[in-house]
Amino acid sequence: MNMLPTNGTFLISENCNLRCKYCFVPEKNPYNMTEEVAKKGIDLLYENAEKQNKDHVNVLLFGGEPLLNSKLIEVIFIYGLKKQKETGIKFTSDIITNGTIMNDYIYWLFMEYKDKVNLSCQLSIDGVKEVHDMYRVNIDGSGSFDKIAKNIVKFKEIYKTNPEMLTVHGCINRKSLPYLFEGYKFFREEWNMKNIWFMPVHEEGWTESDVDIYDREQGKIYDYIIDKIKYKNEISELNYFTPYNKCLYPSKKKDAPCGAGKTLITITAKGDIYPCHNFYFNDNKAETKIGDVWNGIDLEKIKPYKDYTCDNMSCDKKCEHYNCYRCIATNWVHNGDMLQQIQGCYCKMSLIDKKYTDKMKVDLIELGLYKERYNSSNQARKDEEYYNKYSTEILAKAFKLMLLELQDIKANQNVIQKTLVKLLNENKEVV
Repeated sequence: MNMLPTNGTFLISENCNLRCKYCFVPEKNPYNMTEEVAKKGIDLLYENAEKQNKDHVNVLLFGGEPLLNSKLIEVIFIYGLKKQKETGIKFTSDIITNGTIMNDYIYWLFMEYKDKVNLSCQLSIDGVKEVHDMYRVNIDGSGSFDKIAKNIVKFKEIYKTNPEMLTVHGCINRKSLPYLFEGYKFFREEWNMKNIWFMPVHEEGWTESDVDIYDREQGKIYDYIIDKIKYKNEISELNYFTPYNKCLYPSKKKDAPCGAGKTLITITAKGDIYPCHNFYFNDNKAETKIGDVWNGIDLEKIKPYKDYTCDNMSCDKKCEHYNCYRCIATNWVHNGDMLQQIQGCYCKMSLIDKKYTDKMKVDLIELGLYKERYNSSNQARKDEEYYNKYSTEILAKAFKLMLLELQDIKANQNVIQKTLVKLLNENKEVV
């Protein structure tokens, strides 16, 4: 495979203002990415895109906590847009933040650039205050929920015209699992969030009892959504929750469960390149390092990540759960082999997601509300993006053509009148 990554996760700050108890980063580094590293990283992604005639480069702003280095974010946006203008290759960006930091400059930064770079924002919030504060704590050990609750108003103001671009993502642990539905209901009814998803932490020691609780809580979420759909006789509520909204898309087997090293790389604050951030933070010996921004990607070292497929994974080849979330870095950390999938109870919990997603499709068909969105989600996103961006331009061109037609009609008015008179004279009876 000759695929080269055109998506990059930039660890623009490896420090963090929280000390989440389940965080896979053993120690927080004081490193902030420099302007030089960021620009060379963007250059690398654009070089890859140009070599492959790709039309899109994306930078995910991550950490640590990326908003601790907010000044660099503006540099990245300005430089990315400059590269877009020079090459004609679109530049977009996303950010994952814990939501505890907000000030006038950050608010302005989002408002100024969110449309220019199509900036989506994922807030890492685990649920209601009592649940969130179990794990997501400040450096002094106190809960961080109140800070986020104060800032959520600003984040919602930023995304009020496109609320689906603001995502809430919650990590699920054994202690927080029984409150999963409560968290979902809170995000929907109290905060009116339009994009929600939760993920069980891979590393947690899940038990059969946890699987039953997960089934129960997901069932509650399912009932909540289907009741809303029946009441409104439309599916908007389904769009707000992943994975159930996947029922609207074709069930297609992926080439690989993960894009790490294939379409995606991680660039550390110091400029080293890894297949993804999870490899980097768990690799003290730099065994999975595949290059740096000064010398580029080592094609031999990246080869194992590029060449494997789903068929190489240790999963049951007959399993039809094509949308299962699998992390090759976590496999590598816990099983010593990125292809040896963590299974057991985690796998059963993933199959529960599939059970309710499949059930949702059946119920929508019975209600007469099911319509598969499109055969190619990538193409549909491109079409939607094009029309959203250029709709005004298209309308302007259409009106211009109409005016030209009217001008042509006016210019030829005399000719038309003479023709009509001639026809009338030739056919007196028509009058």
